[in-house]
Amino acid sequence: MEIWTDGTTIVQACDNTGAIRVFTSRACTAQAAPEHPLWWKTPLAVDAGAGRIWANDRVEEFRLDDLARVTTHTDRVLRLAALGDGRLAAVLPGGRDTKGVRLAVGTPGAWEREVVLNDLHDKHPVTAGLAMTDDEPTSRHLDGDPTLTATEHGIVVADGRRGVVAHFTPDLDLVGLWYAGGIDETELIGYATDQGILTTARWAGRDSLIFRLTPEGPRELLAEYAAFAMPADGDRTWVVGNFDILLLDRDGGTLATANTPSGLVLAACAAGRHCALGTASSVTLVVADGDTITTRTLPTEELVDIIGVFPDAPRDETALLKATSTHSLRHGHASHTASDGEHHIVVREVRVGGGDDVRAALRAAGATAVESRPHTADGPRHPCCEGAGR
Repeated sequence: MEIWTDGTTIVQACDNTGAIRVFTSRACTAQAAPEHPLWWKTPLAVDAGAGRIWANDRVEEFRLDDLARVTTHTDRVLRLAALGDGRLAAVLPGGRDTKGVRLAVGTPGAWEREVVLNDLHDKHPVTAGLAMTDDEPTSRHLDGDPTLTATEHGIVVADGRRGVVAHFTPDLDLVGLWYAGGIDETELIGYATDQGILTTARWAGRDSLIFRLTPEGPRELLAEYAAFAMPADGDRTWVVGNFDILLLDRDGGTLATANTPSGLVLAACAAGRHCALGTASSVTLVVADGDTITTRTLPTEELVDIIGVFPDAPRDETALLKATSTHSLRHGHASHTASDGEHHIVVREVRVGGGDDVRAALRAAGATAVESRPHTADGPRHPCCEGAGR
């Protein structure tokens, strides 16, 4: 999944549903299915001024206002970022005789300039100590799955497996380079700011370390669980994790907090005092007003929560595990004991059409009662007990 916002509009490209959606703060206003399947880290770029969306590894171009298809380009890309005036930055696969991926600027089919992301240390001095160690990386060419961002302060390409963060101007002049080794299987995401490169290192999507890279080296700001860090307005920073949304000051102090919606945060994007985040079942628009954070969460599809009531522990959960892994966006279920001693199993975020299988599996496991309720993104932790005196 990828997500974008300018504070007014949200665009989401979701591999789970295979759809691209446009939202306002109140509702989904347009939806389209691309010609080619979306994948986990779908390339996405939006230019509100040009009124265009570019998405997918085989670049498909849409109008922003109604998601009408403009064209499908022949270019294959790994990542996209909008530069303004209809121009893009893109990470392209390496050529037949090229070791390392390529960074390009321009438009699909008419790239104006590109550089091969290999042996960058020959072009710019290296700042060591990027994250975990000062060891030299095993390879200096970027490949596989780098991340790409673009701000008014430049373009950043980061490759966690190679332990490299590279900062370019919009004309692809290399102006900053940081290396580290010993951090394999880490995702690195960097944003160019006037204070340095705001960087997040994510280990297997769980633990995260947030720091700022400067020519003098890294400066750690915060360790957080499964977080994304992004520039906010002024010298503030957004940090979005699976439990909290934080607004930090220049030195990493917390200015404001709010709870995230239920579900794993899969993508986030910031635009000044606004931020958008996406889970498998919702999008949330976050707004900072002084030292207060407000949120508005919108569902991305119609879902239900299904509750099974058991006199004691379930007899056999085999069929239930199969049903939940197939029909629930959570791919599992939660259980707890109510105050009256009943055992409750809650299967959240079940798609329309999967409810019968889940209800049958709950009864097969020994449920004496089964109830379905509309899923709400900001609903109670135990919907079965809410208002029931349990």
